[in-house]
Amino acid sequence: EYSYTATANNVCDGDKVTYDWTPNNPFSQSKAGTYIVSVEATCEDGECCYDPDTATDNLNVKVIDPTPTIEVDKAEICANGQEEAIFTSSTSCQYSTYQWQKALSPNSFEDIEGASDDQYKFKTSTKGTYNFRLKLQCPDCLDNQAWWSSDEVQVTAQEPKEPSFTLSSENSTCADTPITVSITNWQNCEQHDSITWYKYTS
Repeated sequence: EYSYTATANNVCDGDKVTYDWTPNNPFSQSKAGTYIVSVEATCEDGECCYDPDTATDNLNVKVIDPTPTIEVDKAEICANGQEEAIFTSSTSCQYSTYQWQKALSPNSFEDIEGASDDQYKFKTSTKGTYNFRLKLQCPDCLDNQAWWSSDEVQVTAQEPKEPSFTLSSENSTCADTPITVSITNWQNCEQHDSITWYKYTS
């Protein structure tokens, strides 16, 4: 919540001034948006004001929700130490301080060393399920030391599989008769730029 003060001008010593705030002062709001705070000052029982004499002023108040949201470009990667899952984030707060975290157990997180940008890239050689979140500090907030945390996002690292082959016919064929060899599982974990075939004769 935030408290406001108002100062009446052109009043004399001994003038009685009261203030009526809309909405209440201190002001608090749980939803982001722009709000109007108004105050009506009433002067009475004084030498320099009428009885009563009122004046009204308005102030636009912008309320932001700095809670970050995160997305990942792929929910499954290959546990080969090469393929990456790329996390991106968004927040209504400018000039935030970022810190990515990895879940150790439900409701328990540890900071990832060096992961202090609005984007994080994850890769691993160990198969398993990993949960991540982002927390940030927002200098736009009154309490600029508070941490705001995103929801968790999960990534699964799969164990690589060796490619297997299938033939369009039996292992033998007649001369000049083509046979088709197909690969399965070659895209099990990652996209390959090319495939190289080798022929062996005996």
